[in-house]
Parts: sequence; structure tokens; C-alpha cells
Amino acid sequence: MSPVFRQVFLIVTLIVWGLPFVRRSVRGEQQAVTVVRAARWGMLIEAAGFLVVFTHGPKALSSPWPVWRFALALLLALAGILLSHAAVRNLGRQWRLDSGLNADHELVRTGP
Repeated sequence: MSPVFRQVFLIVTLIVWGLPFVRRSVRGEQQAVTVVRAARWGMLIEAAGFLVVFTHGPKALSSPWPVWRFALALLLALAGILLSHAAVRNLGRQWRLDSGLNADHELVRTGP
């Protein structure tokens, strides 16, 4: 797999993976009664992980992948996309960016 194809694959995968989060955010979330600001550290650590992944050396970006590595990446990408869509769908009104409790909070016991 060529490096350009790999970059396009990565960008498309991230966009499709993030769609349910963006759609839910556009609809708006309820005002939380309780918000746990310390949970933002998890998002910061995740962002640092993405930074490490996207800033590896130029040799890694320009070297071609064998087909087996792309097949594995495709399977993991599909699993991640399905997981994100199912999680947001099952959480429904309880999904929010920050950790918090809504006034009408209920424990979601379905989904991934």
C-alpha cells in the first residue's frame, strides 16, 4: 500500500469514526447537574496518543505497507467505527462530552 493511500485511508477512517459524536453534539446536550472536570485528563491523554501516532518519523510515513498490515488495519478500523456508532446510539440522551449527570439521568445497561 502506498503512503498516500494509507494517509487517505486514515483520514477517511477518522472522519467516519467521529461522525456519531459530531451528530450528537450538533443536537445539543442537556445541561448537567454534576460535571466531573477531572475526567478531561483522559481526553488530554488520548489527544497526546494521537499526537504521537501522527508525528512519527518521515521514514515511517514514506515506507509502503505490506498487504497483511493494511488488512489488519482495515479490520480494526471497521471494529472501531462500529463500536463508536453503537455506543453513541445506545447512550442516546445520556451521551455527553464531559463526564456528568443529567437531571433525568438513567443508567444505560445496553450496548458495547
